[in-house]
Amino acid sequence: MKFHRARAGRGGLRAAALATALLAGCSTLHYPVNAPLDRYDPAQGYRLRNLAHPENSDGLLVMMAFSGGGARAAALAEGTLEELARQETVWDGKRKRFTDEIDVITAVSGGAVTAAWFALHGAEGLPELDRRFVASDFEHELKERALSPGTFFGFTSPRYGRIEPLAELLDERLFEGKTFSALAGRRPWVVISATDMALGGRFEFTQDAFDPICSDLSAYPIARAVAASSAVPLVFSPLTLWNYAGRCGYSPPAWTRNTGADTPPRKRELARELLSYTDLEQRPYIHLLDGGLADNLGIRGLLEEVSFDGGFVEAMRATGFRGVRKFVYIVVNAARSPDPEIGKSGDVPSLASVTRAVVTIPLARYSFESMELLRASIAEWRREVRRAKLDGPDAPVAKDVDFYLVEVSLGDEPDAAEREYLREIPTGLQLTEEQSRRIRASAARQLRDSPDMKRLLSEIGAR
Repeated sequence: MKFHRARAGRGGLRAAALATALLAGCSTLHYPVNAPLDRYDPAQGYRLRNLAHPENSDGLLVMMAFSGGGARAAALAEGTLEELARQETVWDGKRKRFTDEIDVITAVSGGAVTAAWFALHGAEGLPELDRRFVASDFEHELKERALSPGTFFGFTSPRYGRIEPLAELLDERLFEGKTFSALAGRRPWVVISATDMALGGRFEFTQDAFDPICSDLSAYPIARAVAASSAVPLVFSPLTLWNYAGRCGYSPPAWTRNTGADTPPRKRELARELLSYTDLEQRPYIHLLDGGLADNLGIRGLLEEVSFDGGFVEAMRATGFRGVRKFVYIVVNAARSPDPEIGKSGDVPSLASVTRAVVTIPLARYSFESMELLRASIAEWRREVRRAKLDGPDAPVAKDVDFYLVEVSLGDEPDAAEREYLREIPTGLQLTEEQSRRIRASAARQLRDSPDMKRLLSEIGAR
């Protein structure tokens, strides 16, 4: 017995030594660091006004917003784009697909996957997105990777978090090492949003947002931006950016330093947030979480931009648009609604039900308020245009500009049984082929049935 105990003891020592060696080796693992910006230049970088658009007319301005919601959100956005690609338009005498006129896509979490993929590959690439991500074994492979010995020991490093396997797999499966420089040549302009953990506000992966921290977005991997936007708290760790403020010649806009008691509170808050990024001593690092925490629909950025620029007309002028005659906003919302069945039982709700409610209720309420604000804003933009003096070929919008608001939402599926089926699809990173097919079919139906979409296509659709 003594002999066997001695052998076991030596084996335990060897195992402990091996584990220590592995831990020591993996403790040096480090997440990729964003590159510094050599020189601030507003004429360069991934900004809407810098994107060439010879085949995309300013007259028909199409903006889209893709919500969060994992693979479910990716599929709903995919189905919306598929249906738009089937719609032909005739604009300025040119026959083209509707998808060729998309100017801007703001996106969060799962919606960001589809937005970035579409910007890279166009409508032709959508079936491949379904194969590689939406209806695939993506989540299963991610779990296997996270639990593999090399990755598991890597988590012992304070510079290698649980977000890294997601970023790595997104890069391998979808984005293949591409950085934002690959998106610089054409529209749509894709705005991927995350949430700044220290501020609670949006952080957008655009060069305008990277300027205050003197970082070069063009060199940043698209996969890491999508991962940051998808960094669900507790499931994934935050994604970290390094701040290089003060090294590139960037100076904050004058309005951020001229805020007083008469400045609207939202504008004062935005100024405070922007200026915080220029304080390298206080904010040497920026930690980012899921974009849905700040704005799951991804529409607040436009509303703030219009408000801070002094109205819709001036916002269009600042962005570089000229002669906008039709403004189309398509909002794709894959968020799950609270469970209406929970009130039919007198039993104490389960922990799973409570957890689901804690997640879905704030998102649903905030998204509802955002949509109400968007509707009210569009009504005010109509009135503003009627009052504005809009003369000359360089006017940002035409006097007779028309507005169209199109909504595609899982909760708006008209068939009750199908709506219940879609509502029960969980928020994960993969779907079955049937789930993907039915989500995409619902998106197509809703788009075809939308009153504003019908009106728009009757005016510009190919005959």
